[in-house]
Amino acid sequence: MLLTIPLFTDNDFNFSQNLLHWWEMILLPVYFFFFVKIGKYYYNKKNPQGADKKLFINGLKIKMLGSIFITLIYNLYYSGGDTTAYFNDGRLLDKLLFHDPVTAIRMFFVSGSNRGSWPDDLLDIVSNFRMPFAANTWIVVKISAFLSLFCFQSMLCTGLFFAFFSYLCVWRFYVTIVTMYPQLKRKLAIVIIYVPSVIIWGSGIFKDTITLSAMLVLFCAIYQVFFVKKKVIKNLLIIGISGYLLYVVKDYILFSFSVSILIWLLISLGFSIKIKILRILFLLLIISMVAISTFVMINYLGKEIAATAVKDLLETTVSTGQYLHSVSEQSEGSSYDLGNIDPTIQGFIAIAPKAINVTLFRPYLWESNKVIIFLSALESTLIFLYFLYVLLKNKIVFFFIKIIKDPYLILCLFFTLVFAVFVGVSSFNFGSLVRYKIPCIPFFLTALVIIDGKRKRADKALPV
Repeated sequence: MLLTIPLFTDNDFNFSQNLLHWWEMILLPVYFFFFVKIGKYYYNKKNPQGADKKLFINGLKIKMLGSIFITLIYNLYYSGGDTTAYFNDGRLLDKLLFHDPVTAIRMFFVSGSNRGSWPDDLLDIVSNFRMPFAANTWIVVKISAFLSLFCFQSMLCTGLFFAFFSYLCVWRFYVTIVTMYPQLKRKLAIVIIYVPSVIIWGSGIFKDTITLSAMLVLFCAIYQVFFVKKKVIKNLLIIGISGYLLYVVKDYILFSFSVSILIWLLISLGFSIKIKILRILFLLLIISMVAISTFVMINYLGKEIAATAVKDLLETTVSTGQYLHSVSEQSEGSSYDLGNIDPTIQGFIAIAPKAINVTLFRPYLWESNKVIIFLSALESTLIFLYFLYVLLKNKIVFFFIKIIKDPYLILCLFFTLVFAVFVGVSSFNFGSLVRYKIPCIPFFLTALVIIDGKRKRADKALPV
C-alpha cells in the first residue's frame, strides 16, 4: 500500500532510477562556491595567523569533487545503491514534511531499530521506504533529509554537505597529528587529506562518511581532554555525540577503536612514570590488558562485523532480485576467497595474515578488470610499496622498536591489525572492501610516515 498523501506516485519509491535533475548542474557550482567561501571563513576564524589556508581550501575542493564523482557513479553507472536509497528515503521524508508535518516529525524521532520500534499507525507509510527498519540506516536517511532541505533536495548538493562536514573532521585530525609531529606536516597532509579511497568513500551520502568523521573527531576530542586539557566540557560533549553516532551506525568500529584508545591512554600514562621499575610493571599490566582485550574483540567482533557486513551489502540492493543481480555483476572479477574460516580464536589467528594482507594491500593490479577496481588496486599497490620501503629502510627490527616506543604508533598498529583482520574476512569482494577499510587507512599511513620520519631524523643525527 502506497502513501495515501496526494502527489506521491509509485515512481517516488524507485530509488534505482537516476535521481539527478538538469537544474542540479546549475545549482552545483553555486553550492560548491558557497562551501569554499564558508571554508575560508572557518579557516580564518580558527587560524587568523595560519599559513596552511591553501592546503585547507585545496583539500576541501578535492573532498567535494570526490562526493560529486561518487554521486554521479551511483546514478549513471550503477543502477541504484545504498547512497541513492538513503537520499531517496530522505527526499520522501522531506516531501511528507510539506504534506503532513506532524507525521514527518514523528517519523524523524523514531529510532528505526526494527519494525517493532515504529508505531502501528506509521507502519503503512514506512513500509514503502527502503531503509526504515535498522537504526544505522534510518539515521543516515534522517541526516540526508535534514541537509537536503537546505539545497532544494538536490542529491549532488546534499553530497556536498556530507563532504564539507566530513572534511572539517579530517582537517581537525590532521591538525591534531601535526601538533604531535610538527616536523612531518607535509607528508601527513598527503596521507590524511589526499588518499583517493578515503576521499571518495568518505565523502558521499554513506554510513562510511559518518563513521569515519565521527571516529576522527572522537580521537581529536580525547586528545584535547587528556593531553591538551583545554575546553574539556566542549570536548566531552563532542566525545558523547561522536561516540553515539559510531554506536548507532557501526558499533563494532566504536568497540574496536575504544579499546585501542584506552590502550593508547594507558601506555601514555605508563611512559610518564619516572620510576623505571614502576613503569615496567605498569606496561606489563597493559600488555596483559591488550591480550585480554584482543580475546574479547575476537569473540565479539567476529560475529558482529560479519553480520553488519552482510547487512551493509544487502542494503545496496534492498530486494532479493536486485541483490542477486548485484552479486553477479559487482563481484565478477572483484571477489576474493580466503578459504574456509573457522570462527574460533585459533581460526582467526590462522587466517589473520591473509585477512590483513587483503585489507591493506589488495586488490593487486592483476586482480582488477574494472576501472574502479583498478584505481583501488593502484592505491593498494602504492601503499604496499611505501610500507615495504619503510619496513626495509628501518631494517625490520627497528620498525617495531620505534612502534613500541611511541604510544600513538601502538594505537595505530593495534587498531589497524585488529580492524584489518575482521574487515578482511567479512567484505566478500573488493568493491565492499575498499569502503569497509577506510577507518584504518589514516592511522596506518600516518604511522608509516611517523616511523619513516623518525628514521630520517636519526640518520641526520649521526656523526659524519
